[in-house]
Amino acid sequence: MISLHELRAPSEDGGILYYPDPSLVAELIKENQKKISTAQPLIFGQPLKELRLLAKEEAIAASIAFLKSNGQEIKVDKSLPLLVSGHQPELFHPGVWIKNFALHSIAKKHSLTPLNLIIDNDVVKHASISVPMIPVGVKKSVVVNCNFDKDNSGMPYEDWMIKNHEIFDRFSEHLKELTSDWENIPMGVSFWQDVSKAVAMGLKPGLAFTHARRKWEQHLGCNNLELPVSILCGTKSFSLFAMDIISKAESFANLFNQAVATYRTKTRA
Repeated sequence: MISLHELRAPSEDGGILYYPDPSLVAELIKENQKKISTAQPLIFGQPLKELRLLAKEEAIAASIAFLKSNGQEIKVDKSLPLLVSGHQPELFHPGVWIKNFALHSIAKKHSLTPLNLIIDNDVVKHASISVPMIPVGVKKSVVVNCNFDKDNSGMPYEDWMIKNHEIFDRFSEHLKELTSDWENIPMGVSFWQDVSKAVAMGLKPGLAFTHARRKWEQHLGCNNLELPVSILCGTKSFSLFAMDIISKAESFANLFNQAVATYRTKTRA
């Protein structure tokens, strides 16, 4: 049964929305670990406990290899459980970015290894960011688009290639022009320098965003493992997981459709 909670972004400046309450995290981690340790299902003939260990080993190894291939080293205590979060490799706002710092902080506090999944199997939704500005002679603010490529909607991040290098290379200059009357230069201007260097190294835009983001995170004391879902899907443990779903396709589809129907009914979607 789906449990829905009314979640609203805070209206005050600097406000943070978090759920569940941070004071409950330790208890929830213990409860989750207890439930998993006593679960006895088979996943495509493999005991869940054994599959979880394999999945953990493969995810950590793949993450270390991925970061190393991009010139980033990280030390990992492989004996610790994983704490996992994730998001698409896009230019997201601070309200999303804070998840990565929460992941690092919670993992460090509760002796866990933080892993951020790069959801590069999702599709690109836009090729621009929205910039607020007040045109000369106008009292009301407006939002204008600052493009970093031509329209690329519908393309998976793992396949996304730059369509227009002129637009891409000029993004930071364009952003600086749009914000010329701001009191401070937005971080996007200097951030784009790191993105451009990553692209010059041969990274696709999504991973270039990831590379630059992680560089800034490390500077701020946040050092999570990172792993694209496209790489995770190539592991043996993920294959067993996928085969288990395929072997139970009808029942899985029924449960999925029931869950979606319940959600739509409750949210009137």
